[in-house]
Amino acid sequence: MLSIPLLNKNFWILRFSEVAALCGNQLALIAISFYVLNHGGHAIQISYIFMPAFIVGLVSSLVLGPFADQYDRKYFIITGNFFKSIAWLAMTLFVVMNKTSVFMLSGLFMLSGIGGAMMTAGSSGFLPEIVGRKQLQKAFQLITGTDSMAKILGGSFAGVLVGFLGIPIALCVNFLVFFTAGFSVIFIKRSGGKRNFPCRQPSRTVIVNFVKKWPHHFWQGFIFMMQSRSFMMMVFALIILQFIISPLQIALPIFVKTHLKESSSFLGFLMSAEGAGAILSSFILGKLTITLNKNIIITVGFVITALSILIFSLHLDKWAYVFGLGLASMGINLSSMVFNIALMHHVQDDYRSRFFTLLFFIENSMVPVSLILAGYLIDQLGVVRFFSAIGFLLLLISLLFFYFKTFCCLQDFSQDWMLCENEM
Repeated sequence: MLSIPLLNKNFWILRFSEVAALCGNQLALIAISFYVLNHGGHAIQISYIFMPAFIVGLVSSLVLGPFADQYDRKYFIITGNFFKSIAWLAMTLFVVMNKTSVFMLSGLFMLSGIGGAMMTAGSSGFLPEIVGRKQLQKAFQLITGTDSMAKILGGSFAGVLVGFLGIPIALCVNFLVFFTAGFSVIFIKRSGGKRNFPCRQPSRTVIVNFVKKWPHHFWQGFIFMMQSRSFMMMVFALIILQFIISPLQIALPIFVKTHLKESSSFLGFLMSAEGAGAILSSFILGKLTITLNKNIIITVGFVITALSILIFSLHLDKWAYVFGLGLASMGINLSSMVFNIALMHHVQDDYRSRFFTLLFFIENSMVPVSLILAGYLIDQLGVVRFFSAIGFLLLLISLLFFYFKTFCCLQDFSQDWMLCENEM
């Protein structure tokens, strides 16, 4: 009889918190995008709202990463959720008063971005502390599956909620989502990996002492990351890919609203297709790793994504775009799972938050420029031509990555690292 081993309750509490936050982010994207468009806004204004918050969150996560390595990561997750809940409560009041100031919306989004940075710094290294290294692979597979289900159900729910109950009620629900997510993490107790220093709760004295030592801790994390030229090339590749992919969060709402003339409910279906694609990728990854090396899997994932984005430049039935976005999500998730599994096993506990927040910072450093440029190009060229441009660009970049064997070091992260270094 087939038995499915279960992880402990701490893992599932953390999963509930992360899935709730994921659904909240989907709801925020749909609600605010349609709020701006319903009040006569344009793509560039949506960029002005999202971009400053992204920058603030990016810089905050870089600062908080070394801090989370030294102290209790659990409290970073709790505080981050509470910050986001406060931001969305204020956003609800703002919308109820029918204010349309891009400046005010951007400011509230920045507060939410700081909360997101706290959550990123805490969650980056928290998983091995509650499940143990032997269960890490199983936990990561469950995370991929539940995140995918959240994208399917969360996107549809968010679209329907905005369409039928209205934007103010949807934002109020978002406040409750993040508040509940933060409150649930209070009940987590560590049961996995041990840390070689006490997980102290931040206090005034602790914070002052750490601020003095922050440059040293940050530099240690930077040296750990930049230990090989091959890894630096992979980081550079991730910057380019994020620059190309990130504008989809602006382009999709505009595509649905202005090109397809559809409601927020259909945008929810599109976002649900992302989750379906992620689930499909988790099923086929195991079989692909048997016959293909990781370099080829990553390239296949990027090529699938590029071709799927090009579907949006064609005049097709609206459900073909749902299929296309599902394929794009499958391609991106095939590549990201290969990266994440290898990195999670490689990075040691004392550097984990610093490593992943620094990687997040470098990987996303060009996203604000990308969002502003995307908003301008969509307004000037149209959203259909924009999809065509980024599809062809991603296809070209993917083939260049494969030709130069940029991701060859992930074939066996621990054994082939220096071998790949010598080949460059």
